[in-house]
Amino acid sequence: MERPPLWIGRTARIAGVFLLLQLLFAFNSYAQSGTISGKVSSDKGEALAGATVVIVEKT
Repeated sequence: MERPPLWIGRTARIAGVFLLLQLLFAFNSYAQSGTISGKVSSDKGEALAGATVVIVEKT
């Protein structure tokens, strides 16, 4: 059986390392801590269904 050229194995290892690094950074960027609770309502006091809350600045 013929061995593949050396550059193919090296390229696969480099690609594997980059994939691993991307996965580690992705999990870290989506980490959440703490709890936020409350009610999102309109000016009339009615609950708003499907509202999204974004934290702009964390102190």
